[in-house]
Amino acid sequence: MKCDKKLGFKFFFIIFALISLVIVSSSEVELFEVTGADNINEPEVGDLQYENDENDIPGSKPGDVTGSGDVNVRDVTATLQYILELKMFNEQQKIAADVNNDGVIDVFDVTLIMQFTLGLIDSFEEVAVDEPESDPDPEPEPDPEPDPDPDPDPDPEPDPEPEPDPEPDPDPEPEPDPEPEPDPDPEPDPDPDPDPDPDPDPDPDPDPDPDPESISLHIRIENWEHTTIPLREIKVAPYDITHVVGDNAVGNWHEDNDVPLAIHAIIKVLELEGFDVEDNSVIRVGSQGNYINKIDGLTEMEKGGLSGWKYRVNGESVDVGVGQYTLEEATLVEVYYRAGSSYHFGKIEASSKEITVGEKVTFTVTGEPESFGDPGPYEPIEEATITLDGEITSYLTNESGKRVITFDESGTYSISAEKISGDAYNLIRPVPVEVVVTEGD
Repeated sequence: MKCDKKLGFKFFFIIFALISLVIVSSSEVELFEVTGADNINEPEVGDLQYENDENDIPGSKPGDVTGSGDVNVRDVTATLQYILELKMFNEQQKIAADVNNDGVIDVFDVTLIMQFTLGLIDSFEEVAVDEPESDPDPEPEPDPEPDPDPDPDPDPEPDPEPEPDPEPDPDPEPEPDPEPEPDPDPEPDPDPDPDPDPDPDPDPDPDPDPDPESISLHIRIENWEHTTIPLREIKVAPYDITHVVGDNAVGNWHEDNDVPLAIHAIIKVLELEGFDVEDNSVIRVGSQGNYINKIDGLTEMEKGGLSGWKYRVNGESVDVGVGQYTLEEATLVEVYYRAGSSYHFGKIEASSKEITVGEKVTFTVTGEPESFGDPGPYEPIEEATITLDGEITSYLTNESGKRVITFDESGTYSISAEKISGDAYNLIRPVPVEVVVTEGD
């Protein structure tokens, strides 16, 4: 299912507004009121009461978590309340809320319920994860094949065997001599000639194929409190990733396409760094291979209602899933975890990258603020902690985002920065800058 940019932003704002509505509802404000009858009480979201016909099975209507018999904005609100842990669902409600049938109730279920409510999709079956497989048809076919085999074998074979035995007794010994002559050499001679011809043909074919498919790119993965994978240069081509994303269009992309997707690069770099990508704690992908739910043990919404995994390509935010974005040569892919409220995408600069022992370097830390449209200008980050070769230091930036450091020992140093304020804010770590310090003359 393709994602339109404008439509994606529209859903994001709708969901943002609904989250605000959910927060208000959790502050003891009645979301729904029934007027005109004091003795009639509207069933609360937490208590599943189905108003359908008695023959309907509770929970059998996807999306109807309130049990009203219809899928509407109240079901969207209820599902958001459950995700934000403001409401509890019983088992029937959980079945109704998991509309894409992937076993997890998350933002994608909310989005699909909203799409159904707005009439953008007619049913949830087109996005269901279940994919029944049935290939046992060819099994009965081999059964009739062995049946005719045993019939002719026992009957004719014993009959001709006794006949040749008396025939060789007479003198006609010269008769077998002409028999090897018809076996002639000319027949096997042409056979080996065509054989070597097809052999070299398939060999050169697979060689040029992987070359144009493979592209070189840079990629890194920034976790909440640590860097999962620093900036790496890799080569990637479309390949079978069904063992990670499932047997779907994204997993089998390589069969009909020669350009890799963003998800190919993410899985490939994890594999190259020694991660077991078949372990759900390493990476978990949903929505038919388009959405990353977890990387390196950190799951979406662990740091607030809007926290989760995002990615950028060549310094710009992407509004389509990782299973939809095609990559090009020399691309920069940055995967990162954002806080629940706000964040900055960090950058660090050094006044000098080559100095001698005893000299000072001024480091400036800035960040691109979170935005829903065009990115804003980078802002100075105050009280960001400078890291030296991945280790936390006591150096903090001032209100201008600057910090002066004197290097007393020679060597090559990797300098970056970080800032985390509870679960409400985080600075996405900048790509480190290297400073080379040499002995003076």
